[in-house]
Parts: sequence; C-alpha cells; structure tokens
Amino acid sequence: MHSDKMSQILIVDDCPLSVSLLERLVHAVGGEAVCFTDARKALEWAFANPADIILVDYYMPDIDGLEFIRQVRDSGPNTTTPILMISSSDEDALLQPALEAGANDFLQKPVNRAEFLARTRSMLQLRQNERQLIEHSIALEKKVQDATAELRRSQERYYLAAQASRDGLWDWNLETGEVFFSAYWCEMIGYRESDLPALLSTWFNRVHPDDIAELRSSVDAYLAKDMDFLSCEYRLRHRNGSYCWMSTRGLCMRNDRGEPHRLIGTQTNITDRKKIEARLAHTALHDALTGLPNRVLLTERLQQAFMRYKRDKSNPFAVMFLDLDRFKQVNDTLGHAAGDQLLLALAPRMKRCCREADTVARLSGDEFVLLLPDTTALEDVEQVAKRLLDEIQRPLTIAGKTINPSASIGIAFADDSFTAYNDILKDADSALYDAKKKGRSSYVIFDPESRHAQNTTLHLQEALKKAVTDEELRVCYQPILDLKTQRIVGFEALARWQHPELGLIMPDHFLHYAEEGEEIIKLDRFVARKALQQVREWRDTYGEDYFLSLNVSTKHFYQKGFAPFMKELCHEANFPMQKLVLELSEKTIQESLETAERLFAFLKQEGYELALDDFGNGPTSLYGLSAFNFSYIKVDRRVIANLQERPHHQKFLNLMTHIGQDVEATLIFEGVETKSEYDYLFQHTQGLTQGFYFQKPAMGSEIKAFLDETAQRGRAAIRA
Repeated sequence: MHSDKMSQILIVDDCPLSVSLLERLVHAVGGEAVCFTDARKALEWAFANPADIILVDYYMPDIDGLEFIRQVRDSGPNTTTPILMISSSDEDALLQPALEAGANDFLQKPVNRAEFLARTRSMLQLRQNERQLIEHSIALEKKVQDATAELRRSQERYYLAAQASRDGLWDWNLETGEVFFSAYWCEMIGYRESDLPALLSTWFNRVHPDDIAELRSSVDAYLAKDMDFLSCEYRLRHRNGSYCWMSTRGLCMRNDRGEPHRLIGTQTNITDRKKIEARLAHTALHDALTGLPNRVLLTERLQQAFMRYKRDKSNPFAVMFLDLDRFKQVNDTLGHAAGDQLLLALAPRMKRCCREADTVARLSGDEFVLLLPDTTALEDVEQVAKRLLDEIQRPLTIAGKTINPSASIGIAFADDSFTAYNDILKDADSALYDAKKKGRSSYVIFDPESRHAQNTTLHLQEALKKAVTDEELRVCYQPILDLKTQRIVGFEALARWQHPELGLIMPDHFLHYAEEGEEIIKLDRFVARKALQQVREWRDTYGEDYFLSLNVSTKHFYQKGFAPFMKELCHEANFPMQKLVLELSEKTIQESLETAERLFAFLKQEGYELALDDFGNGPTSLYGLSAFNFSYIKVDRRVIANLQERPHHQKFLNLMTHIGQDVEATLIFEGVETKSEYDYLFQHTQGLTQGFYFQKPAMGSEIKAFLDETAQRGRAAIRA
C-alpha cells in the first residue's frame, strides 16, 4: 500500500442505514468505501480485488457474516486482509465463532466513532507494515543476488521501517544458524541489543513451554512451502520473568535451487489484544450483571458432567433449579434497578454455600441453576439447599426499603434413564414447580416415579385453557401520554391471569406457556375484543381520539386470517382501524421476514398502525427499522433506566432519537418510573411515554377513575 493511494475498505451489510453510517466513518478515517448490501456480490468483488480492511455484518440473509469470512479466508486476494465483524447483538456468544471463522476484531452496533477510528487506523497501519515487510523481503532477495553492499542498504531501510512501526525485527541465517535481533526486539523483553547473543536459542528458549512446539511446527511448515508466509502467536519470557504475547510474521529467501537460506520477519507485542480477547471470552461465558457463569458455560459443564456419568456411574452429579420468590414484586414496586441490586447481593451468598468445584449459574431474570458434581449423598445436597435458603432469606436494604427475600429450589439427581444432558434440568424444573406450590422458601427433591406425570408446561397449559373458557383472564390498561404535554393519547392493553388458587399472575409467568400451545391465540383475541370495546367507550365518553395498542404474539400474527379477524373485531366494536396500533417484537419479524414484509404491507394498506416493541433490546433492531415502515418505536425500559447515571445510555438514546426521526416513526418510551427519568426525556427527546411514574397498568374501572380525575383538572399536567 503506497502512501499516495487511498485505502480501500470493503463494507458488507444488508442494512442500507448501517452501510451509510459505516461509509461516513470510513471517509473519516481517510479511506475509500466499497459498499455492498448483497453478500454474494460482495464475495465476487472480494475474490477479484484486494481490500485493506473488510467490515462485515454478522446477520445477513443467504450468506451470514461467518460464512462470508470463511469464503474470503479460503482463497483470493484477501486471505490475510484484516476483517472487522460488526453486529447489533449483545449476545456475548457471538465473539468466539467470529474469531474462529477468521475475524480479527469485533465491534458492536451502534458503532462508537472514536473506537472505530482507532481500530481501523491500527489495522491500516498493521496492513501497511505487513506489505512493507513483503515488499522489502522481495527487494532484499534481489539485492543479495546483485551485490552485498546494496543488500546492506536495503536491510537498513527495512530496519528503519520496522522500528517506526514499533515491531521487533529478526533475521535468521539458516546456513550459519545466526539470528540477528533488532534493538527493539530485545527491548520488547527487557534487554539491550548487546545483552543477547545472536543465537536461535536466545529466541526459542524464551518461548513458553506450551507454545514452542507450535512455533517450531509453523517454521517447518513454512520452509516446506506448506504456508504462504510464516505466522505464529506465542508467549515470550520477559527479563522480569513474566510472559508477553507476541505475533511473528516472516518470509524466507531461497537460492537458485529453491532451498531456503534466510528467514526474515517481524515480532509484534500483542499482549493487550490477548487481554481484551480474554475479557471478551469471559464476558461470553458469564452473566453481565452478577458475574456468575451464564447459560452457555453451564451447558458446557453440564454436558461434561453428563458424559463423565455415562462413561462411569461412579461420577454422579446433582442439579438445583432455584427461583426467587416474588421477585417480580420487587421490580414492580421498587423498579428494575432495585431488582438488579437484589440479584447482585444474592449472587455471592449463593456462591458461599457451595464448594469450589460446584457451578452457580444465572440463566435469566431470577432463575439460577447449581451444578454439584461428584455428589451422591442426599443428606449433603439437602444441607446445601438448606444453607441456600437460610443465606438468601437474610434481610437486606435496597432503595431504602428492607427486603426479606426467599427462594424455591427444585433438586434432581442424575440417573440411568437420562439420554441427554438437559434431562436433569427438566427434572429439577419439575421439582421447582412443586416447591413453589408448597409456598415460599422451600425445596423439593424430584421423585423419578413422578416423571410420567404431567410436567409444568402441561399443567399450566391446561389451566390456561380453563382460564380462557372461565374468563379468569383480566385486561389491564396503561395510559400512553404525550411526552411534552402529558396529555393522554392512547392505552396499551395488557393481560393478567386471576388464578383461583395462585391469585393474580403476571404475564411473565404464563405467556411463555401459552406460546408453547395454541392458547396464546385465544388469549390475544380475548384481550383484543375486550380492549377495543373498552377504549371505544372511553373515546365516546371523554370525546378524545384515543388509540389502542395491542401486543400481538408471533403465532397469532402469522396465523392465516389474522388481518381479516382484526378488521372484524374493529367493526364489531365500532372502533376506527386507523387508531389501532399492533405491537410486534423483533422476534416475530425474524420468524419469517418474507411473510412479515408481505403482512406489513397489507396491514398498512388496511389502515393499521404498527409499532416495534422493546427497541434497543433485540439483536436486529436496525434491520427491522430499515426493512419495515413502523409508525411507532417502543423504546425498552432498560435503555432509559437511571439515565442520569449512565452516560453510555444517554448516547444510545440520542442515537435512537435521531433514528426515529430519520425513519419518521414516533418514539414511545416505556417504563418511565421516576421524575428524573421523565425530566431527562422531556429535555432531550420528543414523542410519547408510559410508565409507573404516570400510572401503573390497572383494570378498566381504575383507569376510568383516573380519566375522570384528569378530565376535572383539564389540561393540567398529570405529574407536575
């Protein structure tokens, strides 16, 4: 790469908006952007043209980011080109597959400008150094054939280039065995050039014992022409006894018979990069909030325990499924931040109850799993369960309130009937269900004899069928307000289950069971019919042009006849279709993009308004915005929680506000719980809002009283 030529940077992303944003960043770094939204066309270009950097999105149709990288690495002029994978996902498990496919680095959307510029400039510098190395190596070979003096001058120029790039230089004479180490090569491990003899042992004897075999193998493979160039990473011992991670790259010169006689290369300190990779690997396997192992790491260890048990029954293990009692109540009354504090406080308590070899993992929300390897004694496991319950129920203070937490635990032991590693989880989950039926702070040991009984899912699915038939379902409403005027403009309808034995059940605890069967469609339709009638009454009573926002499940959305059915419901309730907003999750859209796009077009043509739910919490938000014409974007509560204390959330909110303006969609900020959150939104954004700060979801009678009170106050703000 010559200094007078602009760097060519290939951008591959199926989202035009993302391509546009990345193109501007490429121009900022002084590069020339070559852009593709079609991965196959991008591959054709990459096979025919060398690039200086490749930026590729993780999720793309036809060819995803991983397959794109593999094909580029397999052949063509870009097998060694630095590749930066970019994804909007916050799922940490994406990092390892990306690195294994051949990516050099990973960035998360929305891309931070400073971080992007720093990384691409670093990559361009490394790319320049690599090409300079190759060019100078070729020049050196020619100079050797011409004259020794000319060779020496070429080497001097090369040494200067290597020193300027802060790379150590080595020059290995394969015929004499002597190795020249540049001053900076020696300095990298704490020595002066005069301190180290010009011997191969100076280098190889300092390589970590676990890495020396790979380095020798790489050298042998390259000299045997099995590799295009020498490339290897290893740890090198510093003078102070510590090890630094190094990356070496080299080329050899051969005589007229093709025999190698000289090997020249550079050595780069990559310790910082390795530390970042280690942190990212840890993040991929651990829960971001508590630091406990996550589902990925638990699955890995559970599989290992299962395989050991299958090979040798003298390696038994047990599993505990733990769920906090009334955790939802903490979130609802004190807010999600308080819920997070509770989880943070309880995580170390759980770890204290276990052995070093045990695993305490957080699955999601308030669900935890404990893996106890090499465990046979029932008494020992019960002791752990009792310690856990005692530790967890010690009172603690959160948000100025004294909380008395408790938990329910289901326990299962490995047995010969298991055919898969997760069978024991199903047993523990079944035992947990029984423990919760017993009441708070209890544990139940799974009885294998009950395995043929109905599991938890079937129990609740059957109960849900009865709930719909017997009208145990309730519809609650939460007002949606204009952010600036606090005037009520609409309502979101939310389902609740008034269980005859368990009391009021929140949707988090029954919707996933409904979604596993067909009850979710009946539930959707029940809520829609009730809510359309109720909001139409309020429109008539108060003379306001209220809209109704309905959550639509994936199964209902894709069911044949969905659109005509909703049209019929609107007609029955005498409710204007253009005032009905259908809320759809990104998961629903991703279920079948082609079908979703067709349904979207039809629904918009019919006059419905469409909203993207929980924006800022899904893996493909930007894609959804670019591919579908949403009237509303509902911003997830987690984005706005404690905004004053989270500058990075403020920046993200800023970006979302601009995106909403660009796609001409109204933002609805969900879960506003405090005055400080509202004040920040009032000052920095515009759109609509809803949350506990104004009104919790409530039954129709409570909302009517709220509307009466609001009407009496006239246009005064609901919350001054």
